[in-house]
Amino acid sequence: MFPEGNGYTYQSRISSPRPTCGGPAATLVTTLDIPTAPTGGLLLLAEENSALFDNALDLMLVLDAGGRILRVNAAVRTLLGYEPDEMVGRPMNSFLDEESVAQLVRQNQRRRPGEVEQGDARFYRKDGSSMWGLVSTTQIHADDGEYAGTLAMISDITDRRLAEVALRNSSQRMASVF
Repeated sequence: MFPEGNGYTYQSRISSPRPTCGGPAATLVTTLDIPTAPTGGLLLLAEENSALFDNALDLMLVLDAGGRILRVNAAVRTLLGYEPDEMVGRPMNSFLDEESVAQLVRQNQRRRPGEVEQGDARFYRKDGSSMWGLVSTTQIHADDGEYAGTLAMISDITDRRLAEVALRNSSQRMASVF
């Protein structure tokens, strides 16, 4: 956050680890001015970047300081089976397993403002099945340094996690044979 006028400027850096799609990983850096009001500023962040936010294939969320979802993009339909309106107002933690919640809390406590943190988390889909996601989060802070919320991007890595388990199981079977 950089003071600017009567609000603050937020700089976001989002990286997408997508080398498996045949192209290079991509990084987007966005800078915009956000009004001082934390919730209004977070929603403005999503509004100002509406085309990117709404059309991203990865799940994107804007959370308030209490971890409640203020906005979610349409990718939630494909990745978790929810309509965006079904998630707005609910805590993000209600869609995660307990271990993932604890991990994200630890990451959030040790992270400094403006720093991007990444980690794997297990989400529950509407049908009860699991989706593993690579969660990239950036804290948003007001002028006074107070935590105002989080911008999160989640990439579906379920296939990668299943492949890792299969490889581990195969390695164990091979080790027991020899």
